[in-house]
Amino acid sequence: MFSKPSRNHITIVPEQFGAVGLVLLTGAVSIFIEYADSFGRGFNFSLMLRQITSGYVYPLVLVIGLAVCLVFTVWSFIRWRKTFFYIDGGYLVVERKTLMRRDSRVPLDSISTVNLERNLFERIVGTAKIKLDINSAVTANSTDFVFVLRLDKAKAFESELVRGKSEKKSDVAQTERKTICSFTLSQAFRDVVLGQSIVQILPSVLTVAYSVYSASWSVAAIFIVLGWLVSIIMQFASAGGFRIEKSEDTFYITSGLIKRKNYSFSADKVNAVIIKRPMLARFFGLYRAEVAVVGLGNDKNETPQICLLVKKTELDRIVAECAPDFVCSVEPERSHKAGLIASVCFYGVLSLAVGVALTKVHPVLLPLAAVVGVVLGVLSRNGKKLAADDNVFSCSRGIFSLTYATFRYDAIQTAQLSTNPLLKRFGVGKIRVSILGSSAVSVHTTGWFKAERYSELSQRLGY
Repeated sequence: MFSKPSRNHITIVPEQFGAVGLVLLTGAVSIFIEYADSFGRGFNFSLMLRQITSGYVYPLVLVIGLAVCLVFTVWSFIRWRKTFFYIDGGYLVVERKTLMRRDSRVPLDSISTVNLERNLFERIVGTAKIKLDINSAVTANSTDFVFVLRLDKAKAFESELVRGKSEKKSDVAQTERKTICSFTLSQAFRDVVLGQSIVQILPSVLTVAYSVYSASWSVAAIFIVLGWLVSIIMQFASAGGFRIEKSEDTFYITSGLIKRKNYSFSADKVNAVIIKRPMLARFFGLYRAEVAVVGLGNDKNETPQICLLVKKTELDRIVAECAPDFVCSVEPERSHKAGLIASVCFYGVLSLAVGVALTKVHPVLLPLAAVVGVVLGVLSRNGKKLAADDNVFSCSRGIFSLTYATFRYDAIQTAQLSTNPLLKRFGVGKIRVSILGSSAVSVHTTGWFKAERYSELSQRLGY
C-alpha cells in the first residue's frame, strides 16, 4: 500500500498554519471589513499614506497581515504538493522536491517510536497525525517526521511501520495484543489530583487562604484559582482512557479523551525507567512509572507514562512486564553526610533571603525561614540515593516529591564527576550522567558520594 509515493492529507496545510496564522487571518479579515468602504472606492498607495499620516495604521497592518498569510499558505501548499513518502524494502523514504530539495532514507529498524495522535480538528475532519522518531542523539529533543493522513490510512501506515521496524520482517501476523494495565476515569482523576506538585498547589492554596481571610477576591486571585482548575481539567482529559498493551516486544500506549494519543515503541528502545512519587501520592503509598524513549514526550518536555498512580506491588508487576532489565538488585545508599553541608547551605541562604524580604510583614518570619532552610536541606540530602549493580545504575532525588531513575550502562552517553574545594576535602563529588532521551530526562545528577563510586561507574562504562 505504501510502496508507491504518497502525499500527506491536504489538511496538513491549515495545521501547519496553526493558531497564530488563524489569529492573524481573523484580524486581517476584521480590519478589511471595517475599512471596506475605503477600499470600495478603489485602493491606492496615496490613500493608504493619507490614512497612516492621519493616525490610521490599520491599512498597513492589513496589507502586511494578508501578505504574510498569502505567502505562508502558498509555500505550505507547494511543500505539500512536492513532498512524498513511501516504504522501499526496509527503508522509509521521504522526498521533498521543493527549491531546497531534501531526501531522507531511514532504516525502519532505526525508528524508535511510532506515535499516532488525533487533536480535535483532526477528529472533526477524519484524519490522524503520525509522528516518527529515530534513535539519534542529534534529534533526541525533536520529532523527526510528521505525517497527516486519513484515519484508516494512518492506522495502516502505523501498522506497516511497526511491522517493518521489528526484527521479523516476514508476512507472519503479529500476536494478539495483551493488555498490561488500563485505568478507569476515576483512577485517572485520582492520578491528576494526587499528582499535583507543590509548585502547582501552593500558589492556589495561599491565594484561597488569603482571599478567605481578607473576605475579598481580587481579579488576580480568581485567575490564579481558575487557571489551576483548568490545568487539572486539561490533565484529566489527557490521562483519561489510559491503557498500555503489548504484542511480542512492542508496547502500545493509548490515552486522551479529547486529543487521542497512540504511542508504540520497542522494548529495546527504552533507555531509562523513571519512577515518581508525587507529594500527595506519598501519603497513600502510590507510585507512577515512566520510560525514556527517544521521541516520546518531546513536544511538552515530558516522558511517557507506562502507568498512572498505583500501589507498589502493581508498579513492580508493570515494570517487570515493560522493562525487566531496569531492576536494580542492590539496596540504594544515602548521600554522604558531607553532602548535608552543601544542601543546608544552599537552602539556608535561599530561605534567609526570603525571610529578610518578609521581615516587614512580621519579624518572626526571619528565624522561621532559617528553620525551614535547614529542614529543606536535610530532606534534600535524604532524598538523594544511589545504587548500582552489574546491569543498571540508579539514582534518586527530591524533597517533597521523589524521583527514581534507573539506566542500563549501555544507555548512558556520558558520565562526569564534579565537586568543590570544600567537599573535595571529604573525597566526595556529584555524578552527572546523560542518556539519549528527551530534554526532560536526558541529564541526571546524583547527590554527594565518594569518588570511588564514580570510578566503579567509569569501569562499567569502559572509560
